[in-house]
Amino acid sequence: MPPNTFELYYDAPGNEANPSLRPETLKTMELLWEQSFANHFRMIASGFYYPIHRVISEQVDPANGNGVFTNAGSLDLRGLDVSLLRSFPGGLEGSVSYTFQDAVSSNAQVPDTDSPKHLVQAGISVPII
Repeated sequence: MPPNTFELYYDAPGNEANPSLRPETLKTMELLWEQSFANHFRMIASGFYYPIHRVISEQVDPANGNGVFTNAGSLDLRGLDVSLLRSFPGGLEGSVSYTFQDAVSSNAQVPDTDSPKHLVQAGISVPII
C-alpha cells in the first residue's frame, strides 16, 4: 500500500516529512471452505496468512527527537475466520462472524498492539432495488 500524503509530507513542530517513503508490500494467502445447508444457511471458514513488508510506522528521529514516518520492518498476520449467513425471503440476509488473528512483528517477534486478537461482527443486508 503506498504511503498517504500525511505520511509523506507532514512537517510541523515536533515532526518531519519523509518524501522518500516506499510503499508497503503485502502477499495474501487464504484457504477457504464454504458449505450451504438447511435451505437458507451458509457457513464460511477460512484460514489466512498475510506477510507485510516495509510497514509504515511513526518513529522518533534520534538526531533531533522529531517524529517521522519510516518503513520500519515487517509484520506477519495469521488467523482464522468463521461466518454464518442466513438468507430470508425478499433478498434480506443476516450474518455473524468471529475472527481470531495474531499479528507479530517479524523483526522482534513481539505481538502488534494495534491489531485486535478477537473480532466479532454481525450484519444485515437489505436490498434497495
